[in-house]
Amino acid sequence: MKRVFLKVLVAGYVWGLCAGADLPQFDAASVKITNLRPTFPMRGNQPDVSRPSSHFDPGRVDFHIVGLRGLVSEAWPLADYQIVWPSGIPDGRFDVSATMPPDTTRAQFQLMLRRLLAERFKLATHMETRDTKVYALQVSPRGLKIVKAANPPLMEGGHVWFGGRHLQPGSTNPEWFLSSTTLDAPESAPSGMTISELAKGITQQQLLDHPLVDATGLDGYYEIELTIPRLDVDSSPGDPGVRRSNRPNGPELLDAIEKQLGLKAVVKTMPVETLVIDHVEAMPSEN
Repeated sequence: MKRVFLKVLVAGYVWGLCAGADLPQFDAASVKITNLRPTFPMRGNQPDVSRPSSHFDPGRVDFHIVGLRGLVSEAWPLADYQIVWPSGIPDGRFDVSATMPPDTTRAQFQLMLRRLLAERFKLATHMETRDTKVYALQVSPRGLKIVKAANPPLMEGGHVWFGGRHLQPGSTNPEWFLSSTTLDAPESAPSGMTISELAKGITQQQLLDHPLVDATGLDGYYEIELTIPRLDVDSSPGDPGVRRSNRPNGPELLDAIEKQLGLKAVVKTMPVETLVIDHVEAMPSEN
């Protein structure tokens, strides 16, 4: 029995490597190991040089201080909970640059990245469907309150959304916010996000006890602005010594999503497509 099981594993691993050869590839690609580790503080008005980042242009993509988990998340349009890793995954960091035809679509880019991962990191995977309890986003009975983006991004995932804490001009009350528009960006800059991106981003903030998934059936990019007031005090009224979190809790977040965006979350058990990582190497092969 053990021999049969091992043969199945080896066959699946070899198939995973060979499958990469059938995928489209980048015109050129570079993967370099970096000794930098992610830090997030800002120095003046400039981002810290060791802040992880990604930059998409027509015909080129650059990742700075990215880990294997980040690369796999870019190659498959899945949330973290949909990717199952083996134990002991290394925490190496890499700078990755790749060029491709300027008219490359997001789906084509993802296939190219999968081939790069298979060739350089010997990545082998398979897909499974698993029943998972989720918050399913639907259009609220009160009606949708967001509008289509007038100037959507050239490539899905090539823009930035923000979740954090900030002050409105002239206000002393902090807010947790999420925005599909880059801060201080000119009006002509691309903006907007898909509902799937919204659900994935909120899930990865780990504010909810179940994943948030898009079950709206809505396609395209939407302008999304979500703000939730926070208390900037050391203790809550009637509860001395307890500091209120600067992050909203689950019920607050779901209530704000329905009231401000017109999207209602309903708890369901749904079949969820899951990517299982069968094998991956810690270090890439040479360029």
